Amino acid sequence: MLPTAVLIEIICFIFAIIYLQRKRTGWYWYFVPFMFFIIVVEGTGYIMAAFFRMNNHWIYNIEMLGEILFIPWVFRQIFKEAEAKENIIIITGFIVLVISFTIETIKNNLFIYNSFTYLVMSAVFIIYAGTYFYSLLKKSDPVELAKLVPLWIVAGIFIFYFAGTGVNVFFKQVMQINIAQGIPLRLIIFTVLNAILYGCWSYAFRCRHLQTISSSR
Repeated sequence: MLPTAVLIEIICFIFAIIYLQRKRTGWYWYFVPFMFFIIVVEGTGYIMAAFFRMNNHWIYNIEMLGEILFIPWVFRQIFKEAEAKENIIIITGFIVLVISFTIETIKNNLFIYNSFTYLVMSAVFIIYAGTYFYSLLKKSDPVELAKLVPLWIVAGIFIFYFAGTGVNVFFKQVMQINIAQGIPLRLIIFTVLNAILYGCWSYAFRCRHLQTISSSR
């Protein structure tokens, strides 16, 4: 049976297929192939470890590379949509991530997980999200937050990477709890964070779908 995290991702993928029509929803449609990519990678990584006891670090490094390419692009579209001029932040963060991933991969080889790059990536995405929230606060016009599609996408990213960074920074302490008490705390936390991330995205997809319906009337 697939782990809960992968099942959550599959549900989000289904929501993306249902709500994001390519001709109507614009750039948001690209969440469909991205979610498919995430499911394939996560599912393959799980099968390799659970059934074949194989090293799957390289699989998750590929997933990280996909996030490095996709998430900054998403923020670029969101900032463009919000008419915010934060291109330098997006470009700088992306360059830092590419350099970090390249150096760590060359140093450790692809078969060792790029843990330092993950922390850098989390920090960059948190800065992206914080920049978006700040640009939202600066708006003088009232905004209906409950239906603001980019807000829910960014909120999911912010919560996932902010909380996930704390778990990874205190990885040894979390694993000690697992060893001493038999509680897979890290797995539980990341399953909850997955539910929050993809729950926010699924809601955003629905909001985007409703926007396209109302605009076509």
